[in-house]
Amino acid sequence: MSAIVLTWNPQRWALAEGERTGQQARTESGRLTLMEWSVGRRRSVPSGQRAFLLRQGAGPRGIVASGWTRGLLKGAVGEDASTDKTRYVQVDWDFVVDEGDPLPVALLAEATADVNWNRIRQRGVDIPDTAAAAVESLWSAHVRAAAPRHLRYLSRWRRRGERRRAGARASVSTGKD
Repeated sequence: MSAIVLTWNPQRWALAEGERTGQQARTESGRLTLMEWSVGRRRSVPSGQRAFLLRQGAGPRGIVASGWTRGLLKGAVGEDASTDKTRYVQVDWDFVVDEGDPLPVALLAEATADVNWNRIRQRGVDIPDTAAAAVESLWSAHVRAAAPRHLRYLSRWRRRGERRRAGARASVSTGKD
């Protein structure tokens, strides 16, 4: 299971008033919340890839959301082909926790020696399969503790993610788009 790490620094990019709490409430009630997220100049992001949102900057740093990609967008908001080469991916967030209670970078660093969590600077970084599995395990435990209302949805979202990945692999293997 490969995963992509998306980054967010609230001092550089603030969400609209109440947007974050709305996302958290939607995921706590078992609904996905769709959002476009920048992946820098990255040229491809497969649909159905696991995504983790890493909160950076001042304050508590760590993972504050997880979801599944829908693939790279063409002509997304903020993309001007003549000047701006930034690309965006749509992500269905399945779990959003309070930004003040992320899965800490220190725990991520202990569990995944092959990823330097303190050096992730660019958006849309892939992490190896072994690291993704470790992060998924830590994240599940964190969600159970940080947002207990999510508990009843953990297995449902995992099954949906497995189906998405299987569907993405099938479309790649058959050449369908």
